[in-house]
Amino acid sequence: MEEKQSKRNYIDAVKSVKSVGGVKLDITDENGRVYSSVEPHRLFPLSDTEDYIAIVDDEGNEQGVLRRTDELCDSDRNILENALGEYYMIPKITKIKSITEKYGQIIFSVETDHGPCKFEIRNRQSDIKSMSQDRILIIDSSDNRYEIPDLNELDKHSRRKILPQL
Repeated sequence: MEEKQSKRNYIDAVKSVKSVGGVKLDITDENGRVYSSVEPHRLFPLSDTEDYIAIVDDEGNEQGVLRRTDELCDSDRNILENALGEYYMIPKITKIKSITEKYGQIIFSVETDHGPCKFEIRNRQSDIKSMSQDRILIIDSSDNRYEIPDLNELDKHSRRKILPQL
């Protein structure tokens, strides 16, 4: 049985980037092809935030990949960076008020740099990830991400709440 291989469409030059609301963009490449109402997604969100930006349509299909963003003009790069910032906004947890368990769900009540928040996770082994010795990433049941940049910067009460979950 022969597998069909899809060929990735690389976009090497961009003529224009326009915001159409929230994280949605209209991108016109050097050949005049318009990618309408697409979302930018980083292919390497932790290791390479500047290059290899996937352009994804409403159905989640990749329409193309911007190889480099440093060649965009300043205004287009700002529009792209704003959309990526909105898409990848990761609130930083500054205080943990409580962590409770109910019906198999673990419920966090926290303070973040964007205000108070309450969220649930399904599985502490897969949803709480140590990114380094002191940096923690938490993924809630809706696939939102929250970060504790440095466990040592949390107050004692917050550390006592989170340490048994690690």
